[in-house]
Amino acid sequence: MKRAFNSFQSDSVLRSVPDLRNDFCNFKESNTKGQADGFADALTVWINKPHVINRRLCGSRIEKIIYYTCQNGDSQLQTTFESAVAEVLSKKTLINLNTKEDDLCKEVPSLSTIPEGEGVVIVRGIHPKRDDSHPVVREIICYDATLRSAWFCPVTDTYKQKAVEASRNLCYQLVHQVVNTKPRIIFRVCKTENDNWRSDTEPAESEPVKTRPDQCVSNTEPDDGETVEEGPDSYTSKTEATAEQDTSIILSDIWLTNILLPKIANWSEQKNLETTVKSLRLVRIDQYNTLYNQLKVKYGKKFVECWPEKTDPAKFVYEDVGIATYLLLIWEQERKEKNLKEKQSFVDMGCGNGLLVHILSSEGHPGVGLDVRKRNIWDLYGLETRLKEETIIPSCDSLYPQYDWLIGNHSDELTPWIPVMAARSSYTCRYFVLPCCPFDFDCKFNKKVSGQSSYRCFLDWVIEVGQVCGFQVEEDTLRIPSVKRVCFIGKIRTYSEKEESAIDTKRTMYIKNRCDKTGLKGDKQDFTSKTGSTELSNLDHNHDCPSDSKKLRLEGENPDGQPWTSTFKPRESTERTRNCQHVKKEIKDLIVNKVFARVMESEDAEVRQTEDGRTWHKGGSVPLSEVAQMFDRQVLIEMKSECGGLQTLLRNHNMVFNVSGGKVQLRDLTLSQPFSKASQLGQTKKIKTLLCWFHSHHPDGCPRTKASCLFAHGEEDLLPNEKKTLSNRTVSQIT
Repeated sequence: MKRAFNSFQSDSVLRSVPDLRNDFCNFKESNTKGQADGFADALTVWINKPHVINRRLCGSRIEKIIYYTCQNGDSQLQTTFESAVAEVLSKKTLINLNTKEDDLCKEVPSLSTIPEGEGVVIVRGIHPKRDDSHPVVREIICYDATLRSAWFCPVTDTYKQKAVEASRNLCYQLVHQVVNTKPRIIFRVCKTENDNWRSDTEPAESEPVKTRPDQCVSNTEPDDGETVEEGPDSYTSKTEATAEQDTSIILSDIWLTNILLPKIANWSEQKNLETTVKSLRLVRIDQYNTLYNQLKVKYGKKFVECWPEKTDPAKFVYEDVGIATYLLLIWEQERKEKNLKEKQSFVDMGCGNGLLVHILSSEGHPGVGLDVRKRNIWDLYGLETRLKEETIIPSCDSLYPQYDWLIGNHSDELTPWIPVMAARSSYTCRYFVLPCCPFDFDCKFNKKVSGQSSYRCFLDWVIEVGQVCGFQVEEDTLRIPSVKRVCFIGKIRTYSEKEESAIDTKRTMYIKNRCDKTGLKGDKQDFTSKTGSTELSNLDHNHDCPSDSKKLRLEGENPDGQPWTSTFKPRESTERTRNCQHVKKEIKDLIVNKVFARVMESEDAEVRQTEDGRTWHKGGSVPLSEVAQMFDRQVLIEMKSECGGLQTLLRNHNMVFNVSGGKVQLRDLTLSQPFSKASQLGQTKKIKTLLCWFHSHHPDGCPRTKASCLFAHGEEDLLPNEKKTLSNRTVSQIT
């Protein structure tokens, strides 16, 4: 050891500075097929996105990047490293420093782009999800392209942005070497610290916290836009005294060798590895994590326990908490950038359960939520949360010049209209949309591009709409428990306020070209009119209305407030039950029987032997596209309107058909587990409560015996308490 650095708060030694070339010894190695560039990309993923490997982390914050050239051999590497360590321990670079956002590095470029003879030193903060009870680890990372080696040296542990103490995490090294043409990755530890920095509270042979299978991602390419995992322990908040005493290690030697090393080896073999951060790019990860934990404690448990809706509270409550956290940080940044004194106001278009409106309003932002249907939970929020049952039709009556932001959270048919309404409400109005179901201006969005998913095509079009409306559109990915996590923000205009009239003419023509011509009221329709809803205007008098010129233009045409397109179809105020219950019994029987006959005649038909020695014809598989061609268009239209389509109806007949991979086949009851664990038909409480379809309709009967079949072979086989209610029930009634 060459030097030791002391804490600026005291004279105590925080950590000895290791000699990067001489103080590390081999600890473990892993074979890999990956080359040096793949190894460098894998390291970049670990540096930028540690949370994709360790689910107890929320991410990393890159504070500084220093590039160097090895002009003086190893001395330049060591000198740059020691200089970075000294800076981390100086008063200037505390984790609590108030640095401008532009001065912070968002992520590290791929290390594979660094040529031989050069290297980089990185200052990184590793942030745990539970920042109330676990410290932030600040470490120095050195990567030398010539040596194909990276050193990770944790320096300090910072708890609640206050106390700085010596980090209890190991200094370690990862090296890519080729021995006898076979590449391998070597894990080394600082030999003087091998035993000194292990947690005193954990046995050496075990990991500090057992890693559940879901805490580590699969061996596929990492995705940093993971959902928020919640559980019973997530609601428990330790007292500050208990949290102060919790100094458990985030990265133990066991975890590093058993989890990180194999993951780096696997990623090194992958081509085109995604090294950039995709989620939460527009906010600081440490601020997001802190605020999310605060809002989760404040609103999460409370509404999960009293949730009166039929939807899953564990999903919807924490999804809205995540969205609220993100918006609050975006708005806080905006106030700093524009030097705003008052908190931004908002309108949530299609607010649903209204929880997002409640959280934002409770945090001091004046706003209102609009939806076509009132929810039961609305009554629990109180008077301070303003929710209104109202159908939104894109027109002059859907302009809100007195509000700062328009929000579309899974707003479906309103999603493409929100940028239009924001642009026309006022020159200063901004918007946030989190798209879900793909809708065009007046119909379902239906466009495909080769090499892209249909949903990505829809997202690209939503960006295009925002750009046509005159916004600089920013894309980000949220961390919420939903498969639809991509959001868009439009807060900066690409034109001056004087150009508003000309830009709105372009908007008008764009919408006109997208919509059916019959849906427009005349070829010269101007999609601008008077100011927005009088009722909403009366809700808040503290916000300025648009300029006089804007006001005159809005009021000068279309005074009757007719819709911008007559073909727009808002969501129905009454929620419809879309399953096969409302399809006529004759149609259902026709479909089931015809599909059954076609499956039995399939060329790949199979034959099974039953447990009692009989032969049972299972049939083959038929593509759904071919099944659809078997029926008249009118039949398909009726099914689509009532149950979501042919595939939905077949899936609802789960006892008869197995629909997967775009094909349909008969349910194979010869298997010991013919149904998935999620299916209710396989549950014990359902045994002998339904009549067996195969027993009554299949030429070979049921492949199971009366005793072993889950379903009743005749009415006499039904459970006693089911005979009265189910004796006349057939499979066409099963959903």
